[in-house]
Amino acid sequence: MEFAQIFDNLLKEQKVSAYRMYKDTGIPEATIGRWRKGTSSPSIDNLQKIANYFNISIDYLLGQKKGASDDIDGQEFSPEAKLIAKLFDSLDEKSQAKVEGFLEALADQNKP
Repeated sequence: MEFAQIFDNLLKEQKVSAYRMYKDTGIPEATIGRWRKGTSSPSIDNLQKIANYFNISIDYLLGQKKGASDDIDGQEFSPEAKLIAKLFDSLDEKSQAKVEGFLEALADQNKP
């Protein structure tokens, strides 16, 4: 899969508009549009910005890995899981503790 398709899929999966990405990263909307169409490719610096923004590896963006990056104990995470992690990291400690408690309770309910 080419970068343009991978990048476009990420934007759609994460429900991120070109405008939102511009506001969050400073990368101009027109540039993002050219990347989506495949008429240009990002620089190494911009690849790193994209990877950091979506919490994925540059290898993934370039089609070198089938799954998302940032693995723990060999387990790769989906873009949805990474979005949850990104949102979690934006919370204060008290809110994070609440989320952890909720997730643990949910996991306990789903145990056989």
